[in-house]
Amino acid sequence: LIPFLYTQMSYATMAQNESGMRTRDRTGSLPLHNAIRFRAPLGSIKLLVKGNPGAVNVADSSGLHPLDLACQFSTVGVVKYLAELSLDHLNACDVNKNYSLHRACRGGNCKVIHHLLETQMSSVPVSERNVDGMLPIHVFCKFVNEQEEDEDTKYTETIWRLLTAYPETVLNW
Repeated sequence: LIPFLYTQMSYATMAQNESGMRTRDRTGSLPLHNAIRFRAPLGSIKLLVKGNPGAVNVADSSGLHPLDLACQFSTVGVVKYLAELSLDHLNACDVNKNYSLHRACRGGNCKVIHHLLETQMSSVPVSERNVDGMLPIHVFCKFVNEQEEDEDTKYTETIWRLLTAYPETVLNW
């Protein structure tokens, strides 16, 4: 509990610094981008958005918006919160044709993948390939193969959901 409170106090202090909230680091990231990369909890993200509401629409030097990063690194709660604030980013692709689902798969973020498939079924690009020719399921399988731990059962359900959403995957493998 104590480390959580210190973290919240740190983000609250940061959010009150207007110039700091608008200052980009060497990667073009704002404090909101970095907090998401470091898996900050929803309360911290809300504090940073309150300190700079426009940050949700700012891309870093890689072209990633906070919602893009949240799909890869954050919880479903953070993704839902940021999607409400910047819905147009949810189904947008980056310069490498990666969509939110690709990014969630890249991070092995099973809960976000499930959320995207369940709530956005009609518009989630399960059949879209990125510039490397990879479907979201390919990106997810690559992530799973790179894991040192044996958590196959954890990933099996996600692979099943991705296959169910786009059964033609097996024909296009």
